[in-house]
Amino acid sequence: IALRSIAGTVDFMYGGLPEFLSALKRNSWSGGIMSVKVNQELCIGCGTCVSLCEDVFELNEEGKSQVKTSADLAKNAECIKQSIDACPVQAISK
Repeated sequence: IALRSIAGTVDFMYGGLPEFLSALKRNSWSGGIMSVKVNQELCIGCGTCVSLCEDVFELNEEGKSQVKTSADLAKNAECIKQSIDACPVQAISK
């Protein structure tokens, strides 16, 4: 029952397991009409995006920014835009 519940949540929130796994693989996430991606090769791990938009970005084990899978992109559209504009190496894109 728990597994079915998790699968239903993934289907409802993320458009199905294939999309969920694909988003994790490419380190980007879509939410509603918006998506955001962090280029891991460009990211220097300065943390500017995390400080501007902590509900969306976090630092991973390598010390680089990544998009939280639980992020509500539509709700945080303004701070995402600020993070894109503030990134010193332009590693964040929509």
